[in-house]
Amino acid sequence: MLILTPFSAPRIWGTERLREYGADKSTTGSVYSVAGTDQLDIVALDTVNGDQSALKTIVQSNPERFGLLPGEEYPIIVDMLGADADLSIQVHPTDQFARSQGLNYGKSESWVFLTAPTSGTVYSGLRNPQYKVQPDEFRSHPLTIVDEQPVEIGDYAFVPSGTVHAIRSGSLVYEIQQSTDITYRLYDYNRPGLNGHPRALDVEDALQNVVTTSKVQIQHWGATASVTEAAYHLSKLTISGKYDYVAPAGVATSVTVVAGAITVGDHTIHQGGSIIVPPGERTAIQGSATIIAATPRAYWREHTETISI
Repeated sequence: MLILTPFSAPRIWGTERLREYGADKSTTGSVYSVAGTDQLDIVALDTVNGDQSALKTIVQSNPERFGLLPGEEYPIIVDMLGADADLSIQVHPTDQFARSQGLNYGKSESWVFLTAPTSGTVYSGLRNPQYKVQPDEFRSHPLTIVDEQPVEIGDYAFVPSGTVHAIRSGSLVYEIQQSTDITYRLYDYNRPGLNGHPRALDVEDALQNVVTTSKVQIQHWGATASVTEAAYHLSKLTISGKYDYVAPAGVATSVTVVAGAITVGDHTIHQGGSIIVPPGERTAIQGSATIIAATPRAYWREHTETISI
C-alpha cells in the first residue's frame, strides 16, 4: 500500500474552503492527492519497505505490482477542487486526438459534488449541437453558445473527452481525471491570471476536439454508489468502524477520503487524502468516513501499443 502526501495548487478561482481538505493557501483551487506524471507528481510512502519517493518513480520501478506494463504511468489524477469563481470554459482532448499527438489516451473526467455551485448549474455542451462554431464566436460571445445543466449536492457528473464544460462558482467536488492532463481553454472571462497577465486561450486546438453533441452526464448518488466508465470504475462507500478492503484485480485502486478520516495501520488519512492499494491486496480500514475508490481500467491497450511516458 502507498500512503500519498497531498499538495495544494493555487488557482485564480481558488477558495479558502479547501483548507478543510488540507490546503495550505487561501488561493488553493485543487488539493491533489493522486498524481504520478511529469507535471504533477505526489510523494508516496511505500508501507512495504518504508521507502518514500515520487509516485511516478515508484510505479516505474515496479509497474507489474500496480497492474501496469513497463512504460505506462498511473493513469488517473485525483483532487479535491473548490471554486469561488467560474472555471474557464474548456475542453479536453479526445482519445483520437491524443493518439495523433503520441499519447495513449485523451482526458475524460468525473466530479462528485460535495457543495453545489451557487448558480445551480454547470456549463455543459453546446446550445445547438448542429451549429458549426467559428473561433471568433468563442472569442466574442461564448456564453450564448454554451449550454447549462442543473446540478445539486450529491450529484455525480461524467465529462466525456471532447465535451465543452466548466465547473462554476461555489462548487466543491471530488474530481478524477485521466492523467493526460491537458486543457484547451475556449473562454476565460477576460480576467488576469495569478501573474497579472491574461491567461492563454487555445480556441483552435479546442475546436479540433469538441464533440458537438456531447454534454456532461449527471446522475444523483446516495450514501453508497458505483459507476463504470471506460477509463475507471468508481465506488462510493460509507465506513463506520472496521472495514476490510480488498482491491479488485486490474490496475491499483486509489482510495480517497472525501469526508471524515480513516486509519490504515499506523497512518491516519484525513479528508482530502488518498492511499493506493495494489490489485488483490487486503487493507484493514478503520474510522468514520465517506470514501471513493477509483480503479483505473486499461482500455487503451485494446487500441494502441503502449507509448512510454
